[in-house]
Amino acid sequence: MRRVNKVDYCASIELIEIMSAPLVSYYRDLAAKGWVFLVATQNAGFCRYATKTIVIPTWATTSKIDYLTWYIAHEMSHAYAGWQAKHGPAFMSELKRI
Repeated sequence: MRRVNKVDYCASIELIEIMSAPLVSYYRDLAAKGWVFLVATQNAGFCRYATKTIVIPTWATTSKIDYLTWYIAHEMSHAYAGWQAKHGPAFMSELKRI
């Protein structure tokens, strides 16, 4: 299991402010379902179903907005599709929807 490295709590709070507008409604929907979004100092982000945690690496938050949007949408798609979906058809369907 991947562990969360050093969490940047300020960046985690500010994540919604730098998110592109279309993602905000998905962010709020997942947050209402108990999902937490964290920004952490690490190489890769991930979606952890057991704790309803989505981790975005710090470096992605300083990338171009198009890349950051894709990165967040990717992890959100995992949350919506479920752990068994991996990168299969259900995951791709959610990614296209988002």
